[in-house]
Amino acid sequence: MNKTIFKTYSIYFITMLTFVLVRIASSLGWFDVFENALLRNGVSTFIIQILIMFVLPFVLIMWFFKKKPKQIFTDFHFKKISFKCVILCIAIGILMFVLNVAVSTTFNTIIRMFGYSPSGSSGSGGYTSVGSFLLGVLFIAVLPAFCEEFLHRGLIMRNVGKQTNYKVAIIVSSVLFGLMHLNIEQVFYATILGIVIGFIGSASDSIYPCMILHFVNNFISVYLSFAQNNNLPFGDFYSRITNLFTNNSPVFAMIFVLGVLILVLILMIYLIFLLFKETRLKTMAQSIYTIQEEVVSGEMTEQSIQKVKDDFSKFILPHLENKKDEDIINVFLPPATSKFKFNLLENIFLISTLVIGVLVTIFTFIWGVF
Repeated sequence: MNKTIFKTYSIYFITMLTFVLVRIASSLGWFDVFENALLRNGVSTFIIQILIMFVLPFVLIMWFFKKKPKQIFTDFHFKKISFKCVILCIAIGILMFVLNVAVSTTFNTIIRMFGYSPSGSSGSGGYTSVGSFLLGVLFIAVLPAFCEEFLHRGLIMRNVGKQTNYKVAIIVSSVLFGLMHLNIEQVFYATILGIVIGFIGSASDSIYPCMILHFVNNFISVYLSFAQNNNLPFGDFYSRITNLFTNNSPVFAMIFVLGVLILVLILMIYLIFLLFKETRLKTMAQSIYTIQEEVVSGEMTEQSIQKVKDDFSKFILPHLENKKDEDIINVFLPPATSKFKFNLLENIFLISTLVIGVLVTIFTFIWGVF
């Protein structure tokens, strides 16, 4: 049994279970003692994001894995990125939001066909004043971007990826990320969003792009609500989408949307490649250049030689040994260190978490129908 996998999923299970209990307490009105809605949301966000999504798993990681805080951040790839990378991430985040709107609109249309009525609780809410907007950015964009990414693209993706392979890790972390929203309206698009974010995080070899993408996606949602209430630019974004379908033939609207999505996907792929070149590829190139300098100067050390051997066995050898695997995605993902084998015991907490998440999500669907 892989103890790292077992401990990782057990930490996530405890976090998820605690989160569900707090959500149940909230639905029962335990937070209604705070009459001010802003204060109530602030307390709820502090408990959920900071205490449950970050502090709780952080303490459990230190306890279960006997690691110091600095080592945790290192293991979860809190690696600095350049200003150019930040700009690229913002651009990708904007395109990803457009894709996100298309996916969520399609999925919500499907579940409405089965009689589901939106609860109105899954959105970012209405923001009328600058103060409420800034708090919305903090509660909806900043804290989730850090805390939720630490939990999913840090704890789950990095630990599982290093023990199995990053394809499995990205899928698992994304499904858990979708179910963590505990809402039928958000589970599908959040899962798709998680796959894109996870892939970019793995390709860039840093968790910071994940946090930026998450922040941009949520920030745009908050801004559009604020802009709609204050007649600011793009405040009519959603109404324009609605008018596109109501004022034109369905065929024209679908062709237009499909064309936009194809363009968005092409631009996203191009920007992701640029991000890959600016991060992981650049780091590898710098490493090779440093080694060449040491060889020329005659300063090649045993540590340098060992690093060359490690890089070769980690990044190059697995691809040479697996000649049949010509998937272009493998260029952006670290090669698997071992074959993935499912073990029931080490995945028992993962299964338990999935069961809880699926049951709660199904309940929200039934609640919306009846």
